[in-house]
Amino acid sequence: MSANIPNDPVAIQKLFTSRDNYADANTYVGQEQRLWYNPETNCFYVSDGVTPGGIPVDNCGGGGGGGATGATGPTGATGPSGGPTGATGPTGATGPAGSPGGATGATGITGSIGATGATGSGATGATGATGVQGATGATGSGATGATGASGTNGSDGATGATGPQGATGPAGLGTVNTTLVTTSTYTVQPSDYYIGVNYNGNVTITVPTATDGRMIIIKDESGNCSNNPILALGTIDNDINGFNLQINNGAIAMIYRSGWRII
Repeated sequence: MSANIPNDPVAIQKLFTSRDNYADANTYVGQEQRLWYNPETNCFYVSDGVTPGGIPVDNCGGGGGGGATGATGPTGATGPSGGPTGATGPTGATGPAGSPGGATGATGITGSIGATGATGSGATGATGATGVQGATGATGSGATGATGASGTNGSDGATGATGPQGATGPAGLGTVNTTLVTTSTYTVQPSDYYIGVNYNGNVTITVPTATDGRMIIIKDESGNCSNNPILALGTIDNDINGFNLQINNGAIAMIYRSGWRII
């Protein structure tokens, strides 16, 4: 019986022989798609690159098997874009049966899977435009009245003239300078304030001019000026002859302002 052999070309593997010494054929993996013979089992094996001992390709001397499976037909053509998946090519014809007792023929190479047609899908419609936002309603409230204008500021008045400086007041009640006169004449010194006279006879106290505001006190401490008068010599109350103190234990207080003034 002869087999129908498809006209389409198929891939073939040319074999070459070499001898390798390997300790255990049952663990040998070998190079992927290489064929080797194991004399212990009288079998041929092909390597898939991972299986220890390889994959047997016959029944190791058993009864004659069926012929090799014919090659898978060519892949169906790819359908147009959006069309159905292309049909799978027809199965290749079965090879001729092996002779009795002969080794089972090798399985034919499986044809490649037909390409999947492009997924058909209609275009997505454009998103509808967003509606125009409604206008905002006017605020419902009466208008605020305008603020009244501010009045004009009045101009500043002119600064008044500075008044004259007041006279210096009398010395306070703190400690003051005191002087005791025990001679017939004495001239008032700039530091004198209180002048006590205790002399058994007439006494002349000269009071020179001074700055305005200067004060002095002349006191009879002898208790006998009625008999021994005390003359304050200078311009006193507009009198150039001065003033006589003749009251026992009496005193006069004077302040200078354009001349001595009794106070």
